[in-house]
Parts: sequence; C-alpha cells; structure tokens
Amino acid sequence: VERVDNTLSVVAHLSELINRYWLLDNVSLQQFLSDELQFGLALAVEAKVLADVNATSGIQTQIFSTSALITIRKSLTKLEAAGLVAGAIVVNPTAWEGVELALASTNAVEHMALPYDPATRRLFGVPVVVTNSEAPLVAHVLAADAVALHTDTFGVQVEYSQNSTADSFSRNQIQARCEGRFATSVYRPFGVVKAALA
Repeated sequence: VERVDNTLSVVAHLSELINRYWLLDNVSLQQFLSDELQFGLALAVEAKVLADVNATSGIQTQIFSTSALITIRKSLTKLEAAGLVAGAIVVNPTAWEGVELALASTNAVEHMALPYDPATRRLFGVPVVVTNSEAPLVAHVLAADAVALHTDTFGVQVEYSQNSTADSFSRNQIQARCEGRFATSVYRPFGVVKAALA
C-alpha cells in the first residue's frame, strides 16, 4: 500500500462576450449557451482523465497484433491474466468505426459467433466508450474500479459576469463561465492496458 496525494483541479470553459439583452430576450439562447459550455467542459474533463491515466506509471501496454479487434482481445486477456475484470474499452470514433466495419465484413456465421452487441455497444461482453479525447490509433482497456473521477460537492456550475473585462459592464456585455473541480485516481495501474490499434 502506498499513499498518493491528489488534489482537485479546476477545469473551466468560458464563453465569448454576449450582449446582455440577447440573453434576457431569448431564454432558449441562455439554455443553448449553458449546454454548449457544459459540453465543452465534458470534453476537457475527458481529455484530462486520459492524460492523467497515460501519465501514471505502471500501466500495461499492448502492441498492435494483426488487427484492432485482436489487439483489443489481447488487452482483455492481460487484465484477465492479472485476475481483473474488464470494465470498459475506450476508443476514438474512427477506431470504433474500423472495428465495426471489420466485424460487418465478416461472413454471417463468423459474425454471429463473435461476442459483439451493436445495440448495447459491447465487445467481448465489455462496454465500449467512444470519445474524441482518445487518440485515433489507441484504445484504453480498463478494469472495473481501476480508474475513478472525483469532484467536489458543488459539481458543475455555470455563472454569468458583467465585469469580466475592463469595459464589459459599460458595453452591457456578459460572459459565462462553466467550471468544476476534478481529480483522476488510478487505483490499479496494472488494471489499465494502453493498446496500439495500428
């Protein structure tokens, strides 16, 4: 057992300056702005988690082996050989497209024999998470409970300010800020396999 200190980091997303009356006159615009800011924040948090995982010493690696599908299966085997249960496969959308097209090109008998469920997006019985934050030719295969994302009790907040720049108040402009505090914990580095898909 080793003690590891971890702190929450602020991740924020800012809007451009917006005319205050645009927001007062159009409630839909305010909701759209809030949704876009939260979407941008979510992408930043995903990128942070993957960067934190990649910076952790002790994670396993899997070299490319014949195809992306075989490489992912070999990554799952590394977890199973360590006595761990796979919890998720994280891939880029283009990598997942390649896997699905490879499965679709297989003849019907072979396709039906593969443990692949497109409706629930599971491969070999493991949920697949698709994110643009993942590198196109890399996959992360994670054991259940190997990685966790922490936040504070305040969660994600969206706030508006008329004083964000020196002249925003005099120009009647508002800037929105969406932020939260997050920390990544890699409880089991050996429960992470970083796989090269090409």
